[in-house]
Amino acid sequence: MGVASNPGSWGVKDEGEVCFTNPEAGCYGKVLYDDGTPYTVKGRKNPLDSNSPGLVLESEQRLCSGDRGNTCDGDFKHKLITPEGEERLFCGSSDYNKCRDDIPEECQNNLSFNLVKDQGWCHGTLGCTKFDSKPVVYVGPKEDNYFDINLIATEQKAADENEINFHSGCTNEDINKQRRCDSDFDGVFDGRCIESGCSGDS
Repeated sequence: MGVASNPGSWGVKDEGEVCFTNPEAGCYGKVLYDDGTPYTVKGRKNPLDSNSPGLVLESEQRLCSGDRGNTCDGDFKHKLITPEGEERLFCGSSDYNKCRDDIPEECQNNLSFNLVKDQGWCHGTLGCTKFDSKPVVYVGPKEDNYFDINLIATEQKAADENEINFHSGCTNEDINKQRRCDSDFDGVFDGRCIESGCSGDS
């Protein structure tokens, strides 16, 4: 740190300060849960292989160690990021470094758990591995009729839709309990599960 033209002002940056930001977003599989255990590693085809491609975009930074001033040798820090810079779960594509090539086309370059109006929704591991047109069913306790599934999943660092009380298609239990559903994939759960599917959602 210091003024570049004044060597007398140079010093070593404190430990933990950012000394390098990778300009290339990628599916590195290295974002952690709050307790420090791996989170987005779940998106790799082989979670044990650090070179295995992942599912969701991350930014990568290298931190200063605080020991030396002429090298960037501290820990790496990864965080979820969209191309716009938001910290959200966002499905990658071959446009980015180390992203899997089997992400459904409808989910690539979109928010995880994306709802595609009148077509279907992205779900599965980290909200990026499956796309289908079965209604989205909410099985949680809230009486709300609108859900931003991506925001909920991002805030809770959900590994899949089951961790945030959603699933695909009306089951017998959903029908018996007349659970809320969204069949036109607009995020508004105005329908109810009945034997013929999701009724009343339009």
